[in-house]
Amino acid sequence: MIEDWKGEVLKEMDISWIRLNARDWALLLLYTDGQKPIKGEESFHVTLFMMRSPPLSFKPLLLSVFSPELHEAIKGLVDEGLVKRDYVYERGKLVEVYALSSRGVQEASRLMEKLRNSWVLIGDLVAREGSKVISEVEALKKTYNGRGVVTCLKLMLDKLDSPDNILDAWFEPSEIEYLKKLYRAYRREFS
Repeated sequence: MIEDWKGEVLKEMDISWIRLNARDWALLLLYTDGQKPIKGEESFHVTLFMMRSPPLSFKPLLLSVFSPELHEAIKGLVDEGLVKRDYVYERGKLVEVYALSSRGVQEASRLMEKLRNSWVLIGDLVAREGSKVISEVEALKKTYNGRGVVTCLKLMLDKLDSPDNILDAWFEPSEIEYLKKLYRAYRREFS
């Protein structure tokens, strides 16, 4: 198994490491940025998808990206009572809001401590310092939390022409070319 050799190499270097599951990523996201609530489940999906190395499997949907394992993890955290889900009116529309419960804060705090002192294995080949992972997740949360589906879609499409086009991993070159053509033709409508 590929993880075994990475773990052995890190162990030989006297580096402690962990691998986070979807549940851990959701807790981490909720804990960062002063534990500000997450507005809309789509904010979880888009934020983690936009990481330099997305930590979960995602698939593109018509209006956004989706991770089945993250969706199930969020539901599980709500069922366990670690995350509270409420609905609030904001600018005339009903918004789903997720926040850590007091038990969730305790569990996420323990996870953060482990992360600060470890390396995190992400995907099949990436190992990153936990403190850098925390910083990246926090910055992305500040950027994408509560932006709404249309804004997040626009932000993802804006990356089509950038060197760090995250969509390259999910689409074939001909599909990217087609997306760019469509986006350029309709860019004003996204503004």
